[in-house]
Amino acid sequence: MASRDETLTDRIGGTEVSMTSVHKGFFSSPVRLVVGVACALVVAVAVPIAVFVVEGSKVLTSVFSRVEIQAATRAGSSLGPGDESRTIVQEYVAREHASGHSILSDDVNIAVVRSKDGKTTVRLVWSGSRNPTGLLVVSRGEASRLALAVGLTAITPTGLPATPLQAPINRQAYGGAAAEGGLGIVRSDCIDAWITTQGVPMKTSSCAELWHGPQTPEWMYHHFGQGNEPRPTEQSVITAMSIRSRIVKDQRADVAGPKFVSSCSNTGQTSVLAGLVKNGQDTYNPAIHMRSNPCTGYLDFINQSEWQTGAGLRSTERNDASIETTGVYSVDKPDLSPAWEDYVWTQVGCRNGDSTLHCRFGSLDESSYIKRLW
Repeated sequence: MASRDETLTDRIGGTEVSMTSVHKGFFSSPVRLVVGVACALVVAVAVPIAVFVVEGSKVLTSVFSRVEIQAATRAGSSLGPGDESRTIVQEYVAREHASGHSILSDDVNIAVVRSKDGKTTVRLVWSGSRNPTGLLVVSRGEASRLALAVGLTAITPTGLPATPLQAPINRQAYGGAAAEGGLGIVRSDCIDAWITTQGVPMKTSSCAELWHGPQTPEWMYHHFGQGNEPRPTEQSVITAMSIRSRIVKDQRADVAGPKFVSSCSNTGQTSVLAGLVKNGQDTYNPAIHMRSNPCTGYLDFINQSEWQTGAGLRSTERNDASIETTGVYSVDKPDLSPAWEDYVWTQVGCRNGDSTLHCRFGSLDESSYIKRLW
């Protein structure tokens, strides 16, 4: 991951937003809001972590490191009949099967971590070579008027061969893309985080697709995040969300991009193109296509100086929200992919207009916490 002392100028929550726009090859990109239901479960066995409490503003911050996540990781098949985490693993496996990814509980990793004060429990579930690298949970207020934010980071490792998966994965029902022009999906993995804080459940996911093909030297990286706030209350909703993806720092000298990136669109669908490719008498136009939402409340977090794509939603009031970005990259060694690191932030709070004490002082500023993970 990048060093913690890097300067980031992105801001959410009413403060300034500084970004680098890409004009050449700038295509619209999806922001998608979906409807769904999630649940969260609590177990007693978990790895404790450090918790920092700021008494003046009643903010509780729980940081889960990569080492702590790895220490708590076990195979999904190791869960006993009475372990409540089995339901989460079973739901993960069912979603993967629906996407064409045939996995078993043996292929699934699960890590359960909990804050020292016992108020925050997190279950991370994933499979494949893409792994979680950090987790941050921030809360303020009481359960009935709780502001809750979750930051999750992950890494898609380097060196993946430029060979499409034998069994193509189709995640379009969950936010995945469709491709044409000879592109094949090389990697498709999701990481889910199920969080319970003060009895309040929340789920956030980070999924990534890597596309490549024999007709194009570029790599197309599609990252999409989802958040679910399933509490049965009209006052609490997802209020902000953002995602970012970038090439790891020690590989940027060998990578050009993002050359073509995604942004919002008012057309209902968006495409990102890699550019025309000629092979003899044949011409190919590699592209991936995604659904999109209008641009209201959408922010671009494109930063070419850090090889980064990204986007944010603010003033959102939904129980379920998702957002996605895509970037096109060229690599000096076209047969091997670089490594990407990803970040997703999901925040839950009160609806606008709720003037109760906890709601008026319950919002959380992402810019105050992002450097702990990104």
